[in-house]
Amino acid sequence: MTTPRFSAIVVGGSIAGLTLAHCLDNAAIDYLVLEKRSGIDDSALGGAVGIMPNGARILAQLGLDAAMSRFCEPMAAIHMVYPDGFESSDDWPVLVAERGVFSLGFPISILHRRDLLRVLHGALRDQSKILFNKRVVNINLTDSGVSVVTDDDSVYHGALAVGADGVHSVARSEAWRIARPPTTSSCISAEYSAVVGSSNGVRGLRAGDQVNRLHDYSTILLFAGKGGITSWVIVQKLDRKYTYPNIPRFSQDDAVHACQPLRGLRVYRNVMFGDVWDRRESLAMVALEEGLLPTWHHGRIVCIGDSVNKVIDSLKSQSFWLLLIPSICQMTPNFGQGANTAIEHAAVLANALHRLLESREEPSTQELGDALDSVHRRLFPHINTVNWTAWVVVRLQSYRGLLFSLAGRYVVPRLGGYMISFLAWLLAGSVVLEYLP
Repeated sequence: MTTPRFSAIVVGGSIAGLTLAHCLDNAAIDYLVLEKRSGIDDSALGGAVGIMPNGARILAQLGLDAAMSRFCEPMAAIHMVYPDGFESSDDWPVLVAERGVFSLGFPISILHRRDLLRVLHGALRDQSKILFNKRVVNINLTDSGVSVVTDDDSVYHGALAVGADGVHSVARSEAWRIARPPTTSSCISAEYSAVVGSSNGVRGLRAGDQVNRLHDYSTILLFAGKGGITSWVIVQKLDRKYTYPNIPRFSQDDAVHACQPLRGLRVYRNVMFGDVWDRRESLAMVALEEGLLPTWHHGRIVCIGDSVNKVIDSLKSQSFWLLLIPSICQMTPNFGQGANTAIEHAAVLANALHRLLESREEPSTQELGDALDSVHRRLFPHINTVNWTAWVVVRLQSYRGLLFSLAGRYVVPRLGGYMISFLAWLLAGSVVLEYLP
């Protein structure tokens, strides 16, 4: 059997990593995914993810829309509950679907992260290309490719290493080790934490309802999904601003400690947070990273999804490139574009590789670097806008300071009718897979 000329080694079986696997498979580009956990369910930590029209369109191109529909609950209404007891409701998410905003024709839907990963994994034509229990410990660059070493001393060779392994990314760390970029780590900071969970059988919520319960320096987000499952997130301000690599990690005990004081808080109508908390089925706590990273320029490593944070710029260093695609999962869950931007990153990278390999079966490092640079040019304006919007949203909803408190209370409730126009503007630069109908 002939060895493929070009192969991508994807580090991480995340939403970004598995979406990229589908994109590469449909482009006839060889790949291998290395996932450190023992299975898809073990890697499906967290609660719900929102699928916006821009992400849904790419998943539909990949033929995943029918499988997704079994787990997705279209968003019906958004209810805002303010610290002073004022409530507002709006059904603009329904209008997005009914009016076919920006001709995408998809609703805003919510499903559990576990179910999305199951769909992505189960629909792959060759699941033998997803290797579990493969924790990457080292990435080395060669003149014509990469070698990726796992903790069981296995070595995998390819033309490109793609880091899709989360905020504590080994691929990103290896890129930093090789490229030695100046003052990059201090650009990453965290001022907020998120407790992510799911509960079963919470009464008082209608399927498709999202509740944003605003509180001083925190926000509780609830979404009533299919099968009586309510996914929820608590975003809270940390005691201070932390910078990388000193951003804290949290345990289950930390999550419990953060949530217990909120048990008596009324979330929506007769629903108390204690009702949600007592019926919890999953729980995790993470720091929400923010930052603006420069680009490192070294070799055949590229990171997608939440393995890198925020928007980056591109700088040259000799003949090599390292393009770190921004994290949008860490764009804060208040805004709900995390999974969608990870999906878009995978699609843009696949488009660039498909164009490159149409003309060059074995591209040089320089040619590959030029292709990765085109990914940056395609994504930068769109992602920069999305990230800035997310930064504002989390501060509006957590009543951060007088300006954000006043705007969140008196301006935001009157903007419901403008949300469709806002989404149309925000997602005007949405991505499609160029080689699929």
